[in-house]
Amino acid sequence: MNTKSNPLETIPVLPYVGLIRVDTILAHYQVSKSQLYQEIAEGLFPKQIKIGKNAFWDAKKFREFLQRHGVEIAVTPDGSPT
Repeated sequence: MNTKSNPLETIPVLPYVGLIRVDTILAHYQVSKSQLYQEIAEGLFPKQIKIGKNAFWDAKKFREFLQRHGVEIAVTPDGSPT
């Protein structure tokens, strides 16, 4: 039995458009939650969109942020972006 897990199975899909939650942000941008919010406060990271008590980020702006900072976006085993 193969007990090795595929690391991509634990990475939430990063859509091209739409809204994403903080768990998706942190899976693709390896910082702590407190560091993320500090970068938002300093204007270094895109601001979240509040809907009620929930916070979301624009997936397109997040992808652009990753590209500007040279962060690779995880891909699926078939080579397509997550």
